[in-house]
Amino acid sequence: MNQDLQVTIPTAAMQGESASKEGNGPSLFVSTNEDLVAKPGSDQDSWFLVGNLESARGTLYLLVHYLYVTSPTGNSWLAAMVSLLDPKTNKYIAEEQDFPDEQCTLSTEKFEVITPIASASGTAAGMNFKGCWSKAGIEVDVTAQQTGSLLPNLGNGLFPALGGMTYHYALPTMSITGTVSIGGEKYDVTGGGWLDRQWGVTPRFFGTELKKWVWFGISLDDGDRISVWEFIEADRPVHSWATVVRPDGGVDVVACDPLTANASNPWKSPETGHIYPINWDIRMPQLDGHLIIRPDVIEQEFVSPAGMHKYEGFSAITGTLRGKPVTGRVIIELVADWL
Repeated sequence: MNQDLQVTIPTAAMQGESASKEGNGPSLFVSTNEDLVAKPGSDQDSWFLVGNLESARGTLYLLVHYLYVTSPTGNSWLAAMVSLLDPKTNKYIAEEQDFPDEQCTLSTEKFEVITPIASASGTAAGMNFKGCWSKAGIEVDVTAQQTGSLLPNLGNGLFPALGGMTYHYALPTMSITGTVSIGGEKYDVTGGGWLDRQWGVTPRFFGTELKKWVWFGISLDDGDRISVWEFIEADRPVHSWATVVRPDGGVDVVACDPLTANASNPWKSPETGHIYPINWDIRMPQLDGHLIIRPDVIEQEFVSPAGMHKYEGFSAITGTLRGKPVTGRVIIELVADWL
């Protein structure tokens, strides 16, 4: 962590009530089920499900994301988002619809997020994500069940970000079943998934300062699950690290070489004009790791009606970890214009 980074301490109401209750080992600031509920006081509150799903149409790479945002002016809205990489057309499809909070339900008693077009509810033992995005022509009704270990980012689920503190954990090994419709054609789907849960206060997110971040959610075929972060402010990486959950449930937190130093192949969006580097090399010297991202489909930008454009790309990943060859899948998130 950069020692110059200034942080603020979140209120107790935002913290995981069940900190340190998740098994043995280091204390945690997050709890798998109790922290699925909405967090009042957060300026960003996020539920994010990725699925690598098999269907009669081929392998579908699906993302469903609910993001509740409160701006410094007090305006609040809930964004219901979906994206899909369609193997039949080799095209990326995405849609976001934003709703004022009075049209939505965000329960603080149980995991229940409801918008006029989509919802999510349940527990880690069985949660349902469903919705209908008419413009994209995507309808989703899937159930996800935790089958692997908790991934607490930075080892305890709490880290400084953009002048505040962010709580972040993942259930990176999920089993998913259900249906996905594309253009009116419904498909039964089964496969694996990743549930990402994040909330907190990030004062500099809404400021005028130049800032951006990259995040990777990596599922390796050997069972390793890796969450990688880098924040950049004023064109300077603030911190870069990876949280690795091994197949045996053990957690490694390691530094990464600056990610932007190993990024290349910039792509300019024809819709927003934003530029994103789409080739990435992730180097983790402590784990003798070098992971390589080269998306087959370049155009995977998520265009937001609220102006929060981002690159949410699906890709294969190859390379080495602990000196051995590895393969897998990754979700790529690049926020802001990377010009």
